[in-house]
Amino acid sequence: MKKVLQIILFFAFLNIYAQEIKEYRILSVVDSMPIENAYITADNWLKTITDKKGFFKLSGDYQNIQISHLAFKAKIVKYKTMVINKITYLEADEKVLNEVIITNKKKIKTLLPSNDYKFFKRDSYMVNQNSVYTTFIPNEIENTCFINKIIIEVGDNMNSSKLYNIPFRVNLYTVNNNTGLPDKKILDESILTSQNKNRKNNFIYVDIRDFDIEFPKEGIFVAVESLNLLELEEMKTLSGQLPSFKAIKNKNKYVTYSRIYSWDRLTKTKDTIYKDWIDKILPLPKFVFNFGIEVQY
Repeated sequence: MKKVLQIILFFAFLNIYAQEIKEYRILSVVDSMPIENAYITADNWLKTITDKKGFFKLSGDYQNIQISHLAFKAKIVKYKTMVINKITYLEADEKVLNEVIITNKKKIKTLLPSNDYKFFKRDSYMVNQNSVYTTFIPNEIENTCFINKIIIEVGDNMNSSKLYNIPFRVNLYTVNNNTGLPDKKILDESILTSQNKNRKNNFIYVDIRDFDIEFPKEGIFVAVESLNLLELEEMKTLSGQLPSFKAIKNKNKYVTYSRIYSWDRLTKTKDTIYKDWIDKILPLPKFVFNFGIEVQY
């Protein structure tokens, strides 16, 4: 009787395990071909990548799933929707990297702390794990305009990493009208990217036109978030190397703030702020990360 009970419990465990781990697939919307090496992020945690046939497995219960790939537009879907559909389709990402162009009588302009490549010296700075770095971009455009892309200039050590990706996330923050500091995230889910995705020269372009984000009159903060060590360890294909970004000396209307989080490897808690935007002990950086945006008006 005891042996029979053990067998029943064993198969019950297998059944529960099979229910927890579910398989999904990522395909191209153009030809339904499988997409290999797409990054799968669940509620801001990098979980896995797709195999040669576009499949990946995921266990647990989540709110949002973000899918990122070098050759396709990033996509965020509700986990419940993914569970129902099983297959998610991605659109190819066409690279339109002009600095200032006219399209359908609308202007497209790049706003960066420095786009004068000849006269401003740039230094590279490697960032901390589990941190957020934000650069303020003022709004000096009189017309109403919308943000097309987030633009990030990567550091020198990212150039030697062509065979593997050094991941980081990007987002936008509103400006706190009372303090002038970064306030709230504009994108619910930060977008995962890397130094090899949508790149022209040293610049990474992350297309966010689908979000219809209006450029606030008070300006905006462009944010880069570094991954923590646990996330890097879970992705065995990644190098574990921390990203670096180009910066220039402080300029009057631009400033970079940083926020560093501490976290526990056992509980995976990462919400404790170790160093906030303003810290009495640690001063502001003496440089400005060259993060910016492309706007259309």
